[in-house]
Amino acid sequence: MATEDWHVSNPHGCTVWSERFDPAGMSTDDIPEPMAVLPLATSIRVRTDPAFDDAALAHSRQPAHMVPLSTVRGRLGGYDDVLAHNHPPDTDDPPSFFWLQVVEPLEGWVLDTEIEHQEDGALSLGETVVHNGPLTEGSRWVYTVVCTDGALVRSGLELSSSHMYTLRRHALIEISERRINEQGLARLRTADGRGWISEQLNPLSGHRGPVVELVKMPAPLRYKVSLPEGAVVRQTCELSSPIIRLVPLDEIVDIKAKCYSNHPASHCIPRFRLADGSGWVSERLNREPPEDVPVLALQSALEPTDLDDGPNGSGGGGGGDGEGDDGER
Repeated sequence: MATEDWHVSNPHGCTVWSERFDPAGMSTDDIPEPMAVLPLATSIRVRTDPAFDDAALAHSRQPAHMVPLSTVRGRLGGYDDVLAHNHPPDTDDPPSFFWLQVVEPLEGWVLDTEIEHQEDGALSLGETVVHNGPLTEGSRWVYTVVCTDGALVRSGLELSSSHMYTLRRHALIEISERRINEQGLARLRTADGRGWISEQLNPLSGHRGPVVELVKMPAPLRYKVSLPEGAVVRQTCELSSPIIRLVPLDEIVDIKAKCYSNHPASHCIPRFRLADGSGWVSERLNREPPEDVPVLALQSALEPTDLDDGPNGSGGGGGGDGEGDDGER
């Protein structure tokens, strides 16, 4: 039996049942009692099913060119995450719940999302509770859609660009870069390079609030300084903040949180917060590709700790409006 590594990614944990059931056909009172709840950052072994992706594709009504390839729910394509054909939803189709068979550290069945209870008693897909891969997957820049109406993915940086598709609430999307557009809005580029998402609702629309939020790291990560010149530790997320120290080549640093800087606006810098709270370091050089070489190299995941005592979002960490030196490390 082939298996692969997954991990619990939701702060609420992951519910385990002794056998599968169909949540879409049940009321809230009909949901069986679980056998266990696995806490955040628990590593699990999941049985793989060669037909799983084919079944997901068959269930999907989306044409291949509309599928956001950078969604990450363990299934290639994340076929059930797109709402382009029904935004706002206007269908009575039941939500697409998917089961995973766990073989370690216990035997049972888990849903890859929470079961969300609506006011009318209906059940819908909630937050994702497990991620495919080991805990080191926390190094990826993955966002979750928190806006009730979903997240519009457009073809360009500006809001005047064409609408490609819409991601449902709670969908996951991997991001490759963050920029500030001409309207001063933070925009996130999907990792497949095909679209852009707003971080916040456009205030000119009369609405305010987040559209997506950065998924928190389930466990601290250990990196080694890979840049020969070393890694600069600054006081805050922004490159204009004071320098604390320089970490030399091949030294180990432990990371507990991450966010993008707000400056430079043309390419916000991915930044890591040191686990000891002493400052922030850059993941890559502050240069345009392909000169934005890595400053740090991922080594391993550490034992989970409480990560709620510091920022771990997509905005800057304060510290001024300057852009920092070219090539900041």
